[in-house]
Amino acid sequence: MFCGQKKPEAAVEERTGLTVVAVDLVNPDRTSFPVLGGKVRPAPLSSVREGTSFSVLTVFSSSPVDMQAAKSEVGKVRARDKTVFIMVFVESGRILALDRFNLFQLGCNMVTDCHEASGHVLSLIERQETERARGGRKVFICPFCGMQDLSEEILWRHCPLYHVDRPNERQQPCTACPVASNALQVHIHEDHRPKSAGPSDAQIPPQSLHSFALVVVRHPTTKRFLLVQEFAQSGFWLPGGRVDGSERLEKAAIRETMEEAGVEVELKGLFRVEYSPKRGYSRMRVIFYAEPKDLEAKPKSIPDFESAGAAWVSEDELHGLPLRGGEPAQWICYLSKGGQIFPLSVLTLEGAPAMP
Repeated sequence: MFCGQKKPEAAVEERTGLTVVAVDLVNPDRTSFPVLGGKVRPAPLSSVREGTSFSVLTVFSSSPVDMQAAKSEVGKVRARDKTVFIMVFVESGRILALDRFNLFQLGCNMVTDCHEASGHVLSLIERQETERARGGRKVFICPFCGMQDLSEEILWRHCPLYHVDRPNERQQPCTACPVASNALQVHIHEDHRPKSAGPSDAQIPPQSLHSFALVVVRHPTTKRFLLVQEFAQSGFWLPGGRVDGSERLEKAAIRETMEEAGVEVELKGLFRVEYSPKRGYSRMRVIFYAEPKDLEAKPKSIPDFESAGAAWVSEDELHGLPLRGGEPAQWICYLSKGGQIFPLSVLTLEGAPAMP
């Protein structure tokens, strides 16, 4: 039973090569789930537990999420099948950053409040299941969850979607080649990358100067800050990343924020430029300040190689979050205390005219 409530029903939706189980913890009598494609056939949750095979478990909840109920239900599913994609859909209230982190710790694969994101993920998993059913090609087993019949390309797409938050293990063997790696996700992403995906960062010739853009994004109304849930349970951090060879720093800042946090931003200024000389190469970082273009924009919730997702976080919430490093706390505190923001005009292309 859930938190003293009536035992919830489950709804099973049949799609081509895909079975989705939907459970509403708030309204156990619910049988219609528009986010999953409209009317679905209800079935007792007990019958699902007794051996019914399914591909996706969608847990509907409100915010804050009841972690004890989530732990119980996710644990039962994970104990019987590690290949199920578990998506938590928060229908009412804001997704709390710490809830998001804890749900991934419990074994969930995705936390969202976005109908488009959940529908897109179901399409990706349906494609995966359709490809798995095809014969006549070389297939592999996922080294993380044991899912079978994955082509090399599907394995490459499956791993970040299902397992981006899984911590690294020492000398973990790859199931698609004889390599054992201390960062297996990175190995699969780099060394089993399909040609159609283009070159990865590691395949681009290195530069003597490595440039990075970090972005402090504050919502002008709620005053919350946009933080990224980083790879491999690294904690939360600022959106940002490496600048491509021919890319402007400003463009890289906007691109990386969209890729990692799913929010289009407008740069408003910058805090400082950092330069770190090292043996064999030097590193430069520019710390930008930005605000969202769309004040109603929802943070990213579909896991991929860039991140597990993102969340809007208040300054008070920051102190209870696991952080990858000290930058979020440093710059959020700096901004909250009225720290100076320099105009973007201080960052120009070489040869630009001096402006008064």
